Amino acid sequence: MLSHAFWHIALVTGVAYGNATPSQGSNYCRAADSVTAIMVGIVTPYITATGGQTADVRDSLRLTPASQVTVVTTNSVCSKANTAYQAAVPPAASGFSGRVYVLQAGNRFVVMDPVYDYNASGIRTFVVFDNKWKKLSVF
Repeated sequence: MLSHAFWHIALVTGVAYGNATPSQGSNYCRAADSVTAIMVGIVTPYITATGGQTADVRDSLRLTPASQVTVVTTNSVCSKANTAYQAAVPPAASGFSGRVYVLQAGNRFVVMDPVYDYNASGIRTFVVFDNKWKKLSVF
């Protein structure tokens, strides 16, 4: 499993994602790439935990097993995810890219915009939504 420290280093240095500017047109999805692999690595322990606080988090969100985690690239879903993400987090000087990474586990979505950086720390913000785009958790 990749640590949040690796995630921080990869994103701050730009290793994990390329151009973070909004795309031309209306493509709200970011394609499956090394960032989605890192996201799956971060989210999987919550989904597969068998006890402790990590399992409590998973249970409170009713996430499904890791084998059911998929990368979403359907533009209509990413558009909703992008809108919900921007409404769920406080404004930041970094702004938003308008293109998000989306993982789906059952009827839950984990969304991240690689440009959004609330306090210029380089740490990215993940938001968990239900299938009606209600914010359930931020980490």
